Amino acid sequence: MTHRSLFVLTACLVLLTSLPAGASRDRGPSLYEEIRIQRDRAERTGERMRRDLADLRDLARRLPPSDVRRELLDRIESTRRLATRMASNTERLLWVAESIAPPSARGRGAMSEAELDRVLAALANEWTDDARARLLLDLARGRRFTSRQVLRVMELFTFGTSKVDAAAALHPRVVDPHEFFTVYEGLEFRSHRDDLRERVGR
Repeated sequence: MTHRSLFVLTACLVLLTSLPAGASRDRGPSLYEEIRIQRDRAERTGERMRRDLADLRDLARRLPPSDVRRELLDRIESTRRLATRMASNTERLLWVAESIAPPSARGRGAMSEAELDRVLAALANEWTDDARARLLLDLARGRRFTSRQVLRVMELFTFGTSKVDAAAALHPRVVDPHEFFTVYEGLEFRSHRDDLRERVGR
């Protein structure tokens, strides 16, 4: 997640809200598409940042106990929380932009059950949660999900933290955010439910 991506998203939203009604219908789709492109870039950057921070945290934990080690771990955790807040703000920007879009500019509805079955089968063929997470990011592009579909995807992952990562990655693509509370049913531990709430801002 970069400040540049967040700035571009904000600028696009300002442009959208400042266009006259007629102009928004003529020019809206390209602007909304630009927002989606920037969101996808921000997602990829955010995913790389999370992996890098996880690697740094693992390295820091190998250091002998000291004030430097403790300070390093604290700073890594602060950066992770900042990245989470920036990701949530990006998701909210896209949701606001799509909510004011003319029908012709909005994305399509959720995928069909047949398409979902193909996505689930592709994910099930992967052997590890890490491999499934990488494939999920590719499969999610251009697709929309219901909250129940997110729950079914999440159930394919083995570990609670991986389930949280999957649900958070799909949250911006949910067509019924008011039903997202059903996703929490798939998380056994309260700590994981709290982590997901923090990441999606709900």
